[in-house]
Amino acid sequence: MQSFDREVKHQLKAIDQIDLERDNYAREATKLANYAALGMEEVKKVNSHIFEVRKRLAEVQDEFKKAQQLYEIAMNDKINSEKMLRELEVQTTLFISCCG
Repeated sequence: MQSFDREVKHQLKAIDQIDLERDNYAREATKLANYAALGMEEVKKVNSHIFEVRKRLAEVQDEFKKAQQLYEIAMNDKINSEKMLRELEVQTTLFISCCG
């Protein structure tokens, strides 16, 4: 009978130890799950920020292309105006030398 009591006490002690381990693992799993959830939230924030930056970059690139096109148009207008001015100067010089 004493042997039986000793065995029961030993098994109860083992059960208590296993329960403690289970509780510790459960707490650790909860901590890790919370840590992972925080990490995922941070990843979502970073991804959202990256999306916003890429969107703004696309807008700036579009604005740059428009400005570049306007610059090219202005340069072409300048070149054409200078060409016309030179032609008018030649015509004026010819007119003055001829009729003047």
